[in-house]
Amino acid sequence: SSADCASGGRRRGVRQLPGRSDNSNVAHPAQDDTSGDMPDLTVRPLTVARWADLEALFAARGCGAARRCWCMYYRRTGRASELSGGRTRADASRAALRALARSDLPPGLIAYRARQPVGWISLGPRDDFARLKRSSVMKAVDDTPVWSIVCFVVPAEYRNQGVARGLLEGAISYAR
Repeated sequence: SSADCASGGRRRGVRQLPGRSDNSNVAHPAQDDTSGDMPDLTVRPLTVARWADLEALFAARGCGAARRCWCMYYRRTGRASELSGGRTRADASRAALRALARSDLPPGLIAYRARQPVGWISLGPRDDFARLKRSSVMKAVDDTPVWSIVCFVVPAEYRNQGVARGLLEGAISYAR
């Protein structure tokens, strides 16, 4: 079965956010939890200019599941079609996510501590996630447009420092 990036292969619930009214590219400074080890985070949308930062996050220790699915698991549905030219599913997913980074609506947000990327969250309007739309388990509860978060990636060295919490706060702000 496909790995869910958010859980390193273990399936978890998907949080839905209220619909978003605009596509602003405003950074969100997020406060850390009480650990005090990570004073300030800045959360920014993924763009092609920030692609190398995302690749660095996915290459970090503890992020192997992210390198396999590139947070595309919920954006697709059904079996992967035949891959040509010796491409792997991971290669195809990486290319698909990079294409989304070129779009007007970024597929996620990157958290930075100073200039260092320390985390990633994949989010978007629920309708962008084909697997959610077709799921009998994760059905929409009504017709209200919402945003969904389907993946967190935080390298091992930055865990338990409030990064995921800062990403969630940034995602809620961004989705509004």
